[in-house]
Amino acid sequence: MNLEILRKVGLTENAIKVYALLLDEGSLGIDKIHSNTGIERRHLYDILGKLQNAGLAGFAIEGKRKQYSATHPSRLVNFVEEKEDELGEMKAGVVDILPDLVKRFEKRKDETKVDIYRGINGVKSIFEETLQHKENYFIAGNWGVIRFMPKGFWDRYNAKRIRNKVTWWDLVDQGHTWKEFGVRGMSAKEPYYNYRVMPFKVSSPHVILVYGDVNVQVIWQENPIAVRTQSKTLAESYKKYFWYLWELAGGKEKGR
Repeated sequence: MNLEILRKVGLTENAIKVYALLLDEGSLGIDKIHSNTGIERRHLYDILGKLQNAGLAGFAIEGKRKQYSATHPSRLVNFVEEKEDELGEMKAGVVDILPDLVKRFEKRKDETKVDIYRGINGVKSIFEETLQHKENYFIAGNWGVIRFMPKGFWDRYNAKRIRNKVTWWDLVDQGHTWKEFGVRGMSAKEPYYNYRVMPFKVSSPHVILVYGDVNVQVIWQENPIAVRTQSKTLAESYKKYFWYLWELAGGKEKGR
């Protein structure tokens, strides 16, 4: 039986070993648990304590020794529900303080600040940040969102973008289409979405993304790199560059 799912609810590998043993063997003393798992006694007491706190194990005194046993497996459902409640409270707490954090973040002087993000999670954080701004501007190379980000990321992100009424202004590489990557519905009819094809043949290994007073260059590869520059002056300059290319592209926005 595969108990790896228990990792996702917060149990360590050793805690899973002990829990599985108690499920299989019933009531056991510390010596038996040690001999069956190979885990040092000093760690076992900590593990058993955490299993008891989670309501997944209990003990009884037999003679002068404790005998440990697993509680009914249905307790796991309650354990997960409690975790969900805790996460809900944490999220509510973060939402409460978010306006103040944003004010502190935006009070900073217009000094050029450069940060480098490496890997998928770094790029995810960039895209999440775009949802805090009502308009995003893309210059070439955004096909990498589909090619290099995890499966399902785009669908979830785009649905959230629409819910937040965030408008994309998109200058697309010639020769790349959403259809090419199996994405349906991305056209001029997509809510809060406008695009034109770049006015010259270009297929860029990176995308320039502008939102608020930030511009980001994402270099698409298996382990992507994002260079985030925060400067109101530079962001305004990139927006002017964007609209210059937009006018060169000409015509009406076209569905892809």
